[in-house]
Amino acid sequence: MSESLTAYQSYVIRLWQDSPSTVWHCSVQCIQTKEIIHFADLDGLFLFLATQTTTLPPIGL
Repeated sequence: MSESLTAYQSYVIRLWQDSPSTVWHCSVQCIQTKEIIHFADLDGLFLFLATQTTTLPPIGL
């Protein structure tokens, strides 16, 4: 994937509870690929978003 494609990411994030006293579940749909990823809780969603926005050093350094 080229650098210009990785510099922009767009997602649809859906949040829901099975009942008022349960944890929030969520899913992320990548707009570019249409892939949907489900998470059992918000921590999983936050971890996913953090890994998607981590900047890696240029190759060769």
